[in-house]
Amino acid sequence: LSWAHRRLKTVDVEYEAKRTRVSWATAIDVVGDRPDVVVCAMRQRANLFGHNVKRWDALPLSQRIGEVIKGTPPQGLLEAVGLAVKSKIADPPVADVASSLSQWVGSIESAVAGAQTSFSLLPDPGDLPGLRSASARLSSARDKISAPASPPDGWFPDFPGALNDMVDAAVSLGDATVEMAMRLPAAADAVGAAVSKTGSAYLQLRVREAQGYLHLMTNVGAALQDVAVRMQRGEDTRIAGPYAEMREHWADANLDKTLTHVFLDAQYANLAAGSWIVLASREETILRRVETVDDLTHSAYDLTLKVTRLGIDSPLAKGFSPWSANVLLKSERLALARPPRSSAVSGESIELDRRIHGFEAGRRVVIEGVLVGGGKGAESAILDRAEVTTDATTLYLRTSLRNSYQRGGCRVLGNVALATHGEAVHDVLGSGDASTANQVFALKQGPLTFVAAENELGAATTLEVRVADERWLEVSTLVGRGPTDHVYTSARSRDGRTTVSFGDGVEGARLPTGTNSVRARYRKGVGLSGNVKAEQISQLMTKPLGLASARNPVEANGGDDAASAEHLRSGAPTSVHTLGRVVSLVDYEDFARAFAGIAKAHSRWASGDGIVVTIAGPGGLIIPAGGATENALVNALRAAGEPFLSVSIVPHRSRAASISGRVVIDPAFDAEVVRQSIEARMRTDFGFAARSFGQSLRSSEVVASLHAVRGVVAVDIDLSLSAPPQSGSGAILITLADSPLDLEIAR
Repeated sequence: LSWAHRRLKTVDVEYEAKRTRVSWATAIDVVGDRPDVVVCAMRQRANLFGHNVKRWDALPLSQRIGEVIKGTPPQGLLEAVGLAVKSKIADPPVADVASSLSQWVGSIESAVAGAQTSFSLLPDPGDLPGLRSASARLSSARDKISAPASPPDGWFPDFPGALNDMVDAAVSLGDATVEMAMRLPAAADAVGAAVSKTGSAYLQLRVREAQGYLHLMTNVGAALQDVAVRMQRGEDTRIAGPYAEMREHWADANLDKTLTHVFLDAQYANLAAGSWIVLASREETILRRVETVDDLTHSAYDLTLKVTRLGIDSPLAKGFSPWSANVLLKSERLALARPPRSSAVSGESIELDRRIHGFEAGRRVVIEGVLVGGGKGAESAILDRAEVTTDATTLYLRTSLRNSYQRGGCRVLGNVALATHGEAVHDVLGSGDASTANQVFALKQGPLTFVAAENELGAATTLEVRVADERWLEVSTLVGRGPTDHVYTSARSRDGRTTVSFGDGVEGARLPTGTNSVRARYRKGVGLSGNVKAEQISQLMTKPLGLASARNPVEANGGDDAASAEHLRSGAPTSVHTLGRVVSLVDYEDFARAFAGIAKAHSRWASGDGIVVTIAGPGGLIIPAGGATENALVNALRAAGEPFLSVSIVPHRSRAASISGRVVIDPAFDAEVVRQSIEARMRTDFGFAARSFGQSLRSSEVVASLHAVRGVVAVDIDLSLSAPPQSGSGAILITLADSPLDLEIAR
């Protein structure tokens, strides 16, 4: 089993993708796409039992070393040392070195009261600067003090004069001798500076066989004072402390490598057999599987606690001490996300990152994101089918996506509803009068909205007329209708007003008499203004229950102004030519050109694809695939033509023409007026309305058009075209670029 343990460096939650990306500093060597790789998060950190106990060297003497039993004097000495520690001379407010020594000796003196005690200070502290205060403290006991006949060799070096840097003091307690050596700064003036600061002191006793060492450490400012005490005694009886033999098994020592269990520092809930734990120190890290979990009371290291014991699947094998090891618990297995794909989102299928049900055939979706070439884009598409696997969903579209999207940030929107232009209106048109033939009423508001429809015109009215709450049917003409047919006709005037006409009782029924019985419901608003840009709509007029917000990620299309007289003149022969039926390529082209929302059309035969019809919206607008206009046109063509013939509708491709150069005008003409005339003439001759699909554009045409402008004498121009589109199969339309003309006017 190969494994790796890493501390996370970064954690980034990708909410839209519903995944979390994590990173660490040191790489993990995992070869290839390993399906057997398991990732676990360790949810809790714990310590081993004993992590907070003292080091073995810091234990009380009685626990770590033991006691010496040999009469009163040695016992008294040990008690004195013990009292000295308990009285906390380890941290007294020490004014100077002299008072520190005085307090320590005083503690010894008071502790051994009643025992045979003698003190000897060598040399006399009165001979040393800074220690004169100690003389008065010990003068009352000096008569009782008897100095040893001769100091032990090597313990009382001879120091001359007042600049001695060591004071030796011998304290005789019965047959035991305690010798103290205090180191002081070498210079006398430094002694005075050092002893005037406050500090702290502590005692440490080490007993080895028949002798021991007592160290008194006194911190005075920046100067460290060492007092070393040596105790010599004869043969003693020593009782070992309870932890005398635990030096190699204490909490600061390594655990036995053969252990197959560990004790935690407390009881931990929700630990389960089969989970993983990690034991980590600065030097070693191991992974073990938990086999047993037991809550019990454990005693060791002078502690008794309720803890959790974990049985592990194999021995520790490496050295860990309670002091150095941390334990990572509660392993939680995390599901690995599939590696992000960098390929673009395009074509006829889209793979989603999770299982999603409810995508039925014919459902409309919107794809939005950042385009491969840069910039934001969005388009709608119709689902052909959806396939749901264990961890993903693949959407198959009826047509390929027009754009290619960067995978990161690309989204598929499923809650899509079609909306059309127009504000709903409810009007009372008037009262019916059975005595009047061919009653006519005008709509109070307008213009009347028409929406895309799968008929020859490609549009259907939103007008609905009811007489006495009964809906009457709109027809194109009353001719041939019976006297009881509840029908009406509508007509629009040049100013956009709409009127409603009823029958005379011979051709179409008359209106029955009734007050305010004629009512209309319709929508008002029409034209190119309905082609709103993407994200332009953010608020609905009415909001159904449960709907939080709405927006239009895709720009609207299909809106068109009311047909002009010129358009009607050119469109009338087309509709007459097809007579509602399409057979030839020209029929398909004429039928599409007369369709509402389509300004230009071109048809061709493509082997294997059937008939391909290229369409362009008003002013050169791109009619997107899968939109309402395209769907209505396809269905109308299939209904009017051969139903088994394949018909494809594609948007047109455009190339922009740029004109630059020099124009010489007659000095008698105003230059600015001529410039405006040139601009208007170029837009008229080479704009969208004047050009046809596949029509070329030559410099000679531009020159001829410029010379047709009054005031132009000579021209020298350059004509350039934008690069042809690389994608798409629609016919190409060359039109003048929207940017201003780059023409120099000269006289």
